[in-house]
Amino acid sequence: MLDETGSLTIRNIEFGHAGVYILQIKHCHRGSWPSYKRFTVMVNERTISVMEGDDVTLNSGTELNKDKQIKWLFGDIGMMKAPIAEINGETGEIFTYEGKADGRFRNRLKLDHLTGSLTIKNTSPEHFGFYELQIKDCRGVVYTILMVSVSERTISVDEGKNVTLETDSEIQKDDQILWMFGAEETLIAQIKGETRETHDVADGRFRNRLKLEESGSLSISNITTEHTGAYKAQIISRGRTSYKKFKVVMLAEYVPVKKGDDVTLHTDYKIQRSDQIRWMFGDKNLIAEIKEGTGEIATYDDDLDGRFRGRLKLDEQTGSLTITNFRTEHTGPYKMKINRSAEKSKNKSFDVFARGNGENESVTVVKSLHNGDNLDVVNEQHTDITNI
Repeated sequence: MLDETGSLTIRNIEFGHAGVYILQIKHCHRGSWPSYKRFTVMVNERTISVMEGDDVTLNSGTELNKDKQIKWLFGDIGMMKAPIAEINGETGEIFTYEGKADGRFRNRLKLDHLTGSLTIKNTSPEHFGFYELQIKDCRGVVYTILMVSVSERTISVDEGKNVTLETDSEIQKDDQILWMFGAEETLIAQIKGETRETHDVADGRFRNRLKLEESGSLSISNITTEHTGAYKAQIISRGRTSYKKFKVVMLAEYVPVKKGDDVTLHTDYKIQRSDQIRWMFGDKNLIAEIKEGTGEIATYDDDLDGRFRGRLKLDEQTGSLTITNFRTEHTGPYKMKINRSAEKSKNKSFDVFARGNGENESVTVVKSLHNGDNLDVVNEQHTDITNI
């Protein structure tokens, strides 16, 4: 829309409107050159961050009246969006379309009858994405796009330390809290009124390690790698159910290595003939092992494009792994697992990276941009430009 000054207004701006705009002004007097202005327009979405399992409310920024209708849609930018909720200000009728968007919002949506703000309960990664708010009244329709980012609540802990998973809520007399572990959501602790109980799983990994705090938070003592994984708290209070989810991970041992040097990753263990030791690079790449029962040593240094060829050695007494002539391509996570019959497995993680030799090195600094941060780019504005 142009106003009396010739200024241009773009209404209901979207990502597709980002780019370079050039204004050409032609002057009336003869012999004069036209003048130009260049504008760079960048469009940022409003980003809302939420931890997995928490509730999040997308505010409409308005109040309902009889002339307003509010609709919420979900989907990717530039794609057909699915309607998920709407409210009619005149009648007060509320509709939630929980079967839309592959059913990911089933039993999770709530609309505020005064403002039309949308609450998503017990968020999960599948709720990450773009939400479009449409507010319709007698003057037209106003559009707003919000992006919701769902993050894991990750807790890193050193082996042998204690960790407490906080509920961040005050429990009432009749509240119920259920603590569950793993993908199967095995019940390991619960509070029901005045009753507090902890439960061990079948393999005994939590025996004498669990404690329920007065707040309902769960403490795990002397933690080892077998206690890492997903934890979920289900909190039932005053007829309302909420959730908190946690991912507990073991801190890796940080190992810097000078390029060209040898490095040994120690198990801190003395192995027996019946032990099995496996060394992994990355998530699933087996690179060396000592086989159970036979004590046979095997290295798989031809895998991964041969980057470890002729460089791997296993200590037959401890199972420690040595990498000779370390290079940049050997940088990454290493994981060790020891299986011993009639005992629980022992795990250890290492984060190994190559340092330069200090001569003629170039350094790249990587900085993460968090949700809500802006990456500033200088906009150019030029006048009286004869060549664009």
